[in-house]
Amino acid sequence: MPSFLPNVYFMATFSKFTAGNTLPHPFTFGGVVFNGGEPFFSITKLNHYDIAVYYSLLPKPVREKNRINVEAGVNARVVDYVAQIEQGGTEVQQTATLVSPLLYAGAQFKPVNTVSLEAEIRGMAFPREHFLDVIGRVKFFPVRPFFIAAGYRYDEMRLKRQDINASVRLAGPFVETGAEF
Repeated sequence: MPSFLPNVYFMATFSKFTAGNTLPHPFTFGGVVFNGGEPFFSITKLNHYDIAVYYSLLPKPVREKNRINVEAGVNARVVDYVAQIEQGGTEVQQTATLVSPLLYAGAQFKPVNTVSLEAEIRGMAFPREHFLDVIGRVKFFPVRPFFIAAGYRYDEMRLKRQDINASVRLAGPFVETGAEF
């Protein structure tokens, strides 16, 4: 983008966890009491979307000559949270959409025109919540502006609002595809 306009970044991450369990005692979820000693099934969806605006910290001649870039900005994380418990004929679902501001920093190195090595970090700590997302990836551009990439991601979230008390840690390799303009 021209130097006076920020760059824009959008990323979506989808997570779904399912499990069955039996607790020896009754428990309450969503205002409903579930029986102890009987099996129940739970589903948790934790989808989040990151929208960042950022600027390059290096002047354009340095970026183009050395094929490197370092950038920083702000990120809005939108978390779409769904928790559901089923037992017998009883099903209770709770949903919430949470928005948190994060800081964003990234770096790229392009040894050749079709390959980019990248690192990103976004995060923020609040009194009752924290977010940390670290990504390392290799991008391949078979036909610009489209890319395919593979990398490793560590994503940690601690959410504590109203009826939500979640601590999530996701880590592992990933593949992705997208477009970069």
